Amino acid sequence: MQKTTLSIQKLYIKKRPLEDYLIMFLLFMPFLIGLIIDTFSLPTALRFAQDGVLLVLLGIMAYRYDNRIRREIMPLLVYFAAFVAILFFSYLVNFQSLFYFLWGFRNNFRFFFAFLVFVKFIKFEDSELYLKIFDALFWINFVVCLIQFFVFGYKQDFLGGLFGTAVGCNIYMNVFLCIISAKSLIWFINKKEKFMWVLLKLFAAFLIGALAELKFFYIEFIVILCVVSLITRFTWKKVLIIAAGVIGVIVGVTILIQIFPEYVGQFTIKLLYESAVSNKGYTSSGDINRLSAVSTISKEIFDKGHQYFVGLGLGNCDLSSISIFNTPFYESHQSMHYNWFSHAFMFLETGYIGLILYFGIFILMFFMARNNYKKGYSDLMCSQLSMTVAFLCTMFAFYNTSLRVDSVYMISFIIALAFIPKKEKEDRSLTDSASDPVSQ
Repeated sequence: MQKTTLSIQKLYIKKRPLEDYLIMFLLFMPFLIGLIIDTFSLPTALRFAQDGVLLVLLGIMAYRYDNRIRREIMPLLVYFAAFVAILFFSYLVNFQSLFYFLWGFRNNFRFFFAFLVFVKFIKFEDSELYLKIFDALFWINFVVCLIQFFVFGYKQDFLGGLFGTAVGCNIYMNVFLCIISAKSLIWFINKKEKFMWVLLKLFAAFLIGALAELKFFYIEFIVILCVVSLITRFTWKKVLIIAAGVIGVIVGVTILIQIFPEYVGQFTIKLLYESAVSNKGYTSSGDINRLSAVSTISKEIFDKGHQYFVGLGLGNCDLSSISIFNTPFYESHQSMHYNWFSHAFMFLETGYIGLILYFGIFILMFFMARNNYKKGYSDLMCSQLSMTVAFLCTMFAFYNTSLRVDSVYMISFIIALAFIPKKEKEDRSLTDSASDPVSQ
């Protein structure tokens, strides 16, 4: 406990450059802004403060050009540049408004630019500290969730803990639970976390998942178990934690059914699959569904050959919290609820080519993270966590809009861990002194 306290004290005592404080704002503001907005009925436009901070960090990064950073992520940069070129071609083919394109670009690719600034500015020793703060925030969030549920009566889509009480707040919660669960499993298998401590965290995560009706979290956890099992070495600890995890899922689902009896008998693979592909849609009102979105959009929306390949144009189907910025397409087709799922949104605007390239970003990140720890560049456990979350992003895209909202900052930070060198003090001090005119 003393060691953790001393580590967290570094956050305040250590003399830091401006970009460190901006990084902390970007990373931890999602844990505060939602609750603040919902509690005090403040305008949601306050969330745009994070966009401003991200732009400032990108400006600093461009000013302090770093060859090492460029080399380490070059495959990603080349891939992303090619993707953007295709997106711009799609925009020209379906031309509407440049504002729509820029807004769609911001919504879909904030995660990539956040990833870049995290890789550039976060030092390895700070990344360890931020992960410890994530653990502390998990327990604070757990207590807040219990208060919200048992005292104020919030549940289901309105139970968000630190992330607020507005509809959709549990999008952030789901991402956070996945990150903490994956981290605990990996740290335990690598003998960095005690078994009982992991059990407590998993129990708390499963309980929150039940109270917030995060049914999909239990499926995600099974996937996390499978991915972690494949990317870590065999130990008997792994067998033990897998067994505990499976039992935990059963207990969590049981608790959820006790709280929401209407789900009795619905947790079978057959029923879950039928629900996800049902032609009645997600709300059984004729809208799209998670696994049938692509086929539905192909049949009902695309009426020109090129649209199957490049869609309707990035941003041309987007929406905003400020209704006057909603696109004409959204105003006429919002009942389809395509904006509830990232993959449906991406397919609608960029077609099959865009959707494939979009998932390709996370696949490339997965293999680059694996390669980084194999060549000794990054920390083993951080790389394993990065790989797990990169893989989960393919599920997030089908589940909800986690990859389009502020939860991307958590996701991008975790994936960036595999691209932060272990020998941080030596590498960064040399690079920064060479590129920072103040130090010259």
